[in-house]
Amino acid sequence: MSYEQFMEKEELSHLIDDGLSTREISEKTGKSQTTIRYWLKKFDLKTQKKKFNKSERRKCCHCKDDNPDNFYGHKQGLCKTCHNKYQIKKGKENWPSRDWVENVFIVAGTILAVL
Repeated sequence: MSYEQFMEKEELSHLIDDGLSTREISEKTGKSQTTIRYWLKKFDLKTQKKKFNKSERRKCCHCKDDNPDNFYGHKQGLCKTCHNKYQIKKGKENWPSRDWVENVFIVAGTILAVL
């Protein structure tokens, strides 16, 4: 292992106590994030988990709603209302025009006649 990759336990411990993440430690020391993780594991050290406020993370990109109750569990960028409007619009675009549908007879999923 080269000297550039070596890290002192005290140095790493001090950076962790400052609340830095592995990415921030990597930027500050000029070492790769993989190297930082290697030395954390070797010295049996752990970084502090960042606490996120869900209302700060989520904001609808259309209506700017930030109420966490108005979002689906896994959706980050759209509130429920804007997501549903988008899905309805997308569904209507996929359906054929109304005049074409009126001239077709469909029984059990099979087109019988086109007038």
